[in-house]
Amino acid sequence: MKEPMTTVPPAGLEPVSPSTESTAEAGARSARWRWWRSTILQILITWTVYVLSIGPLYWKWFEGKHVSGPNLVAAFYEPLYQLAGIFPPLGEFLNWYIALWIL
Repeated sequence: MKEPMTTVPPAGLEPVSPSTESTAEAGARSARWRWWRSTILQILITWTVYVLSIGPLYWKWFEGKHVSGPNLVAAFYEPLYQLAGIFPPLGEFLNWYIALWIL
């Protein structure tokens, strides 16, 4: 008498119950959300520190931009300078903030 043939699914393709599958998907979505939230938070913190660091370094930037001072500092803040020219509210904020440091 012949034994009935049984098929074994390849490794990793075993049937998954619906409750386990939704839990796994929810876990993956949660991990992706945590990664995106962490990445966005790191970008915002870095951007904030970059923008606010111009205050104490304003005179170094001024020397590098207009006198024969450190060109590296001028180059570091050039994107901020260009963005302030394109986006006037940012320029106004920077003028106000820098005034706090140079008075």
